[in-house]
Amino acid sequence: MNAQRVPWEMIAVAIAGSVGLVDAAVGHAADLVVVFAVVVLLALVATARSLVSRRRIPVRADVLAWLEETSLAEGEPVNDVADRALAAARAGIANTSADTSPGRAR
Repeated sequence: MNAQRVPWEMIAVAIAGSVGLVDAAVGHAADLVVVFAVVVLLALVATARSLVSRRRIPVRADVLAWLEETSLAEGEPVNDVADRALAAARAGIANTSADTSPGRAR
């Protein structure tokens, strides 16, 4: 599970913004140059943050094997399968721990 998902959407926004930036610069539209420059900058910053902001955690070998098998079977990235599995586990924990929260009668 070493591969990270590259946010292609943000890269596409950066490329489209770059095209707009060049077009605005050629057309001498200073206000559009600023707008497109900000769009490109924000897209690149968002891309960089998404690649470095996820913390790495150790995963048991059997869990990693299940994640990879599920990823192949469903045709989605391993990180998405892991995120979905963790969300389901959290929802299950939240539902079962509601009855045992501090201050509630048992």
